[in-house]
Amino acid sequence: MRAVGIFVLATCAIWAGCSGESSSKPVECDSVELSVTPESATPGSSITVVGASLDDPCVGTPAVGSVGPSIRLYLVQGSTDVSLALIEASKDGAFSIEVGVPDSVVPGPAQVVIRRANQPAGAVVSSADLTISAS
Repeated sequence: MRAVGIFVLATCAIWAGCSGESSSKPVECDSVELSVTPESATPGSSITVVGASLDDPCVGTPAVGSVGPSIRLYLVQGSTDVSLALIEASKDGAFSIEVGVPDSVVPGPAQVVIRRANQPAGAVVSSADLTISAS
């Protein structure tokens, strides 16, 4: 019976992002760092996204002997999510990638969001603000 309890607890931690909350809410991992440069961009331009501390257990555990965790990078504006990239972080949980800002975004506030590659849309690992400017 004890093994079942441990399995349930471990599964809950993975799905809830180590916070004890339900996975239906966006849950961010506090130790994960994410930055976007420049902080303002136009549709069709490029941004650089840098992440660190993705080796935190909150993100998930990669397969033994593999690179770091697989995460997906999105640009979120209102209720619209646009997938930008699938990223394999390094073993120390870091990544840096240059991506294009989709032509479909409109001027205004947006967020660059990273999520676990194998988790539902609400499983936010970290986010950074981005302002979309008119071209």
